[in-house]
Amino acid sequence: MSKSIKGVAGNAESLTSSAEEASAAIQEIVASISQVAANAENVNKLSNKVKDETKTGERAVQDTLAAIGEISEAISRAGIVMTNLGESSEKIGSIT
Repeated sequence: MSKSIKGVAGNAESLTSSAEEASAAIQEIVASISQVAANAENVNKLSNKVKDETKTGERAVQDTLAAIGEISEAISRAGIVMTNLGESSEKIGSIT
């Protein structure tokens, strides 16, 4: 009987040790999961920042394209005015 009790006690100690090891492993897993969650949060923040900066850049490009269009129109109008001035100058020159 004493042998049985010692065997049960030994098994209990072994189970306790295994449970402690399992608990430590679970704590490490929880810490790793927490770190992964924190990293995911950082990635999410960075993604949002990049998205916002992309939108800002897109607006800047659109504004630049609109300004280029306005400049093109102004140059075109200036060309028409110069052509008209040239024609008027020729008419004035032919009067004399």
